[in-house]
Amino acid sequence: MCCASTCPAQDRTRPAPAPIDPGRRTVPRTVEPDCEARLVESLPDGSKIVLIGGAEYRAITADQMRRLLRAEAEAQQIRRERELLSEQISLLKQALELSRQSEARADEQIRLLTEQNDSFRQTLEKANTVIKRGRVDGFFNRPVVQIVTKGVLPLLAAILSARN
Repeated sequence: MCCASTCPAQDRTRPAPAPIDPGRRTVPRTVEPDCEARLVESLPDGSKIVLIGGAEYRAITADQMRRLLRAEAEAQQIRRERELLSEQISLLKQALELSRQSEARADEQIRLLTEQNDSFRQTLEKANTVIKRGRVDGFFNRPVVQIVTKGVLPLLAAILSARN
């Protein structure tokens, strides 16, 4: 059996204590003159409550100690995994925030480009209106210019080609 806590009776530099007689409820005084150990209670799981030097300790079996050590190792592994998961959660939160900021910038850029496109379209429509109603369009729509372009120019072209 092992004690869950240490007392002066478990100091490794001292000689091993005499075995406890099952019929006897106290340890012989050869262990430590001022440290008497006595069995307080035997528990159903095989462990014992022992009173040593006025303090109660729980003595456990080697099998129980192995199970406790395995459980402690598993708990340590779970703590490490939890720490890693916490770090990953933190990094994912940062990535999410950066993604939201990027999305906001992209939305702003789309809004600005849409405004620029609308402005360009309005400018183009105004330019087309000015060209249709402008001097150039008005000049070619005059009846005299229409007669010259449709009648006189083909006649001149025919005369010039006949000379050659």
